[in-house]
Amino acid sequence: MLIGCDRAAAYLLDDENSAARAAALKGQMAGVRLLIAREQHRTNHAKVIVLDRQRARFTERHCHERGPDPDPT
Repeated sequence: MLIGCDRAAAYLLDDENSAARAAALKGQMAGVRLLIAREQHRTNHAKVIVLDRQRARFTERHCHERGPDPDPT
């Protein structure tokens, strides 16, 4: 919202200071969005690793309890 207000002030009032603020805020927002995206990716990746480990443990336990699969031929 602040970026939009600064852009409007820059356009309507021909205010170079507002234009500079809008550009600076846009740059800051891009950096923040990148950090948020990276953190979400890290979190999702960590969840995938945990699920893979749980699946491997389950499969290992399940195979030991059932024994080997019989020969289908």
